[in-house]
Amino acid sequence: MEEKWRYLPFVLTSILSFLIGFDIYGARGFIEGFLHHDISGIMELLISFLLMGIFFLLLSFMYVLKQGFDFSFLSKSFVISALTITILFLIFFTISATRSQVYLRVERIECDQYLNVTEAEIKECPELWKAVQYLLSTNETCYHAEISAKEGKEVKKFLEKRGDYISFNGMCIRVSLTYAD
Repeated sequence: MEEKWRYLPFVLTSILSFLIGFDIYGARGFIEGFLHHDISGIMELLISFLLMGIFFLLLSFMYVLKQGFDFSFLSKSFVISALTITILFLIFFTISATRSQVYLRVERIECDQYLNVTEAEIKECPELWKAVQYLLSTNETCYHAEISAKEGKEVKKFLEKRGDYISFNGMCIRVSLTYAD
């Protein structure tokens, strides 16, 4: 029974590497401090694997000091560590791929070309109506919100029919959608 449990520290350090690499302990802020935002996602992945390698070397060194060198055990431990972190990444990416995130951005701008829309047309998209109401009632020039995939499709249809630049109650508005990668 003890034979099976000696791989547990390698599994646990792989899980810890995954958590540290994916911003559980603030790694993203550290990464973005000296790198461009465009590659921070890749760096989280690489940092997780780098940490796994460091933890693996430390655990292997401790094992070699205690038990002596056993190539079979060390190679199995490395494979178990790599498989653990790979499976965690696959689970994470699969779950995030099924959750479509759509972000709505509505800006009050000055523009020359626009399409006048009515209240009834805007009310076809409740989130867009909410954004326009927010801009009308406040002194803000921009509205951001995460919306559902269904609502995103409705806004996309609205934009395809009417364009990105619309005018409502004398206010020129640019509407855009952003999708999470």
